[in-house]
Amino acid sequence: MNLGTALVVLLVVVPVAPALAQEAGQGSAAEVHALLDEVLDLYGVKDEVSQLPVLLQAQLENEQAGYPPEVYAVLREAFAEAYRADRLYRTLLEHMAARAEPGHLRAAREWLRGPLAQKLVQMEIEAGSPETQGELQTFMDEFDADAPESRERLQLIQALDEAGGATEVALAVSVETVRAVVRGVQPLLPEDKRMPEPEIEREVGRLEIQLQMTMRYGIWLSLLYTYREASDDELMEYLAFLESAEGNWLNHAAGDGLIEAIRVAGQDAGRRIAKAALDRRAAVGPR
Repeated sequence: MNLGTALVVLLVVVPVAPALAQEAGQGSAAEVHALLDEVLDLYGVKDEVSQLPVLLQAQLENEQAGYPPEVYAVLREAFAEAYRADRLYRTLLEHMAARAEPGHLRAAREWLRGPLAQKLVQMEIEAGSPETQGELQTFMDEFDADAPESRERLQLIQALDEAGGATEVALAVSVETVRAVVRGVQPLLPEDKRMPEPEIEREVGRLEIQLQMTMRYGIWLSLLYTYREASDDELMEYLAFLESAEGNWLNHAAGDGLIEAIRVAGQDAGRRIAKAALDRRAAVGPR
């Protein structure tokens, strides 16, 4: 799956609405749930989700110098708990289950069980791991976009991005994560340093515009690196799947589910940080 490529658990049983199985006309709700879980496993979604907390904590560590030690400690603990991989996956699964189309799921499962799909998924998992980020950066720095073979390959990658929505999902996940961090830190700041909600949204909006202008090419280079061992014919076959009814549904449903999981985790982190701030003020007592 190419939902953000650098993104990406534990098996969690989530109840599915009884109406789902009735609408499908085939199998019980539990069977539909099992089908969805199998498809997400085959598509590499579980592995990608399991990498998200690691990447988030790494980002927090990079910004550690910008926070007082006591503030950083609260942020680290709150985000570690709110962005647990099993919680992210559960939210994603719940979101997709409410919109599941068993016919598309069964068709997607058949394609994903094939050798090409599993080869590509393994490439995505390996490229998204924290251990490969240095190699990825070197690849991006050395890529020659003017070489004829690079231009042809880049056109194919652009088509994959358009069909799979990698850039849109990566952008949305980045924006939601930043929004969660900015909102979350507010209760820990002195009152005169806090940003009102409209100002937070303006700043996040400005960042989104900047990312829209800069992120797409970076995603393309990430995809080039991810699929560097795949042939053009293999990528054309993958593109055909992404453009099929089942591939289109799966990508958009999983992408929407991932964005929802990040949004819910951000809200949870905010509540945890606010509680920590209240507890700390209660411990200090009135001044």
